[in-house]
Order: sequence, then C-alpha cells, then structure tokens
Amino acid sequence: MLLAELSKATVQDSYQESGIFTASREELIFMLYNGAIKFTHQGLQAFETEDWGKAGWNFVRAQKIVHYLDLCLNFKQGADLAKKLDSLYQFILSRLSVGYLEKKREYIQDALDLLHTLRDTWQESMSSMSSTEEA
Repeated sequence: MLLAELSKATVQDSYQESGIFTASREELIFMLYNGAIKFTHQGLQAFETEDWGKAGWNFVRAQKIVHYLDLCLNFKQGADLAKKLDSLYQFILSRLSVGYLEKKREYIQDALDLLHTLRDTWQESMSSMSSTEEA
C-alpha cells in the first residue's frame, strides 16, 4: 500500500513538474497566484485550529511566492502597472505578517481576498490575450 501511494505521489510530482517546465510566462504567473492562494488558505485553516506552527509555515510559503511575484515586476515596461502591483504585493505581505503575529484573522482574509482578485484578473487578461491572438 505504501509503495502504491509513493508511486502515485511520484507520478503527480512529475506531472506537476512537466507542467511547470512547459508553461508560458503567463501560465506560470497564474500558477504562482494559485500557490499563494493555496498556502494562505491552508494557513488560515491551521490558524482556525490554533496550530500556529503550521499556520506560520504556510503563510511564509505564501509570502515567498508573493515576494517572487513582486521581484518579477518590470518597472521599465508598464511602470504604472508595476508600481500598483508592487503596492498591492506589499499590502498582501504586510497583512500576512501582521495578521499572523497579532492573530488577526481578518488581516489574513484581506490578503486572501486580494490574491483571489489578482488571480481572477490575471486569468481574464490571459483569456482576452488569447482571444486577441486568435482573431
């Protein structure tokens, strides 16, 4: 049984890895948003049960993803958008940190809501870009 579970996990990891290596830049950003949402959500679940170690670990993982997204901003092209996204990313990072340290669930929820909005907006922009390319 354990071997079967291990093989299944290995196959899933390989599948995910190949998806990452073959994804476009736009798809990678979408995956990063999904990862930040996933870890924030998992941290929030641990937060609810007062499993502070697990909550903190998940919030740090989400913060690393958001920090990476922030580092990837191109201020030479689309400087106005990059500045706005930078401000939003800094707000998310702050909400995750302060929310965890001060045990304020609403701060974590603010970060999660904003991540959902950013991800959904990104997905819409990907859809409109592919529609434009097809025309």
